[in-house]
Amino acid sequence: LSYITGLKSLRELELSNTQISDKGLLKIAEKIPKLEKIFLYDTTPGITDAGVKEFQKKLPHCKVMR
Repeated sequence: LSYITGLKSLRELELSNTQISDKGLLKIAEKIPKLEKIFLYDTTPGITDAGVKEFQKKLPHCKVMR
């Protein structure tokens, strides 16, 4: 994730079909504050509903596509 979190101006991020975890998702929320849309299709069991909820608390303006 280090190469992604260095992209501070990123607006959209496609992470479908990856092994990202809730922990990684929260790291993205902290490091990419301008993110407007994130795609998380087929990431189970890595991303949970609770993880998405925490992500949206940190980036309420970001639309999560699951």
